[in-house]
Amino acid sequence: MPLLSFVPTRILFFTGKGGVGKTSLACATAIRLADSGKRVLLVSTDPASNLDEVLEVTLDASAKAVPRVPGLSALNIDPEDAARAYRDRVVGPYRGVLPAAAVASIEEQLSGACTVEIAAFDEFSKLLGDADATRAFDHVIFDTAPTGHTLRLLELPAAWSTFIDTNVGGTPNSTATRASVNSTISNIAMSFGDNNCHSPFGCSSPRSAAVSSVSP
Repeated sequence: MPLLSFVPTRILFFTGKGGVGKTSLACATAIRLADSGKRVLLVSTDPASNLDEVLEVTLDASAKAVPRVPGLSALNIDPEDAARAYRDRVVGPYRGVLPAAAVASIEEQLSGACTVEIAAFDEFSKLLGDADATRAFDHVIFDTAPTGHTLRLLELPAAWSTFIDTNVGGTPNSTATRASVNSTISNIAMSFGDNNCHSPFGCSSPRSAAVSSVSP
């Protein structure tokens, strides 16, 4: 019996609307690859992830081995947790240096939904664009959030780049920030552009209209 009905690339994406079976397919593929002896990292980008329930293991933002499936590790990208860590990294160096009021102002500016999106994408981009972050694994499988959320996530780098270039007031360390954003965009574009590295799978319910909407 063949391992899978397709030749798996190193990075696999399972995308589609909510409730169409993305998590089930991503988990089944991850387990099959792990059973074949591959080292697999399964990642959920869905804020309402249920990987914990499916795999019967408590997950967070760090890769955790799945006890019942040797070779399989999994993690959840939690946007709120990522945002808290992001704020700590940004604000931390200024604590005890700037007046308390100035630090409080920075924290307030970083308290919005934009920061949550940036922090979530920061974690996502490390797994997708930083080879060192996933070097221990043969395959990285993304169980994505529903389509709209995922498209927004993938649009963020271009939106940031435009903001940085057109912001009249400037941004702190804008040159370094622009270089970082451009590097992120380049790494992700290379990943998506390499058919030998990346495979997207559009998941849909078994209805003719749904199938035609994801068919080439």
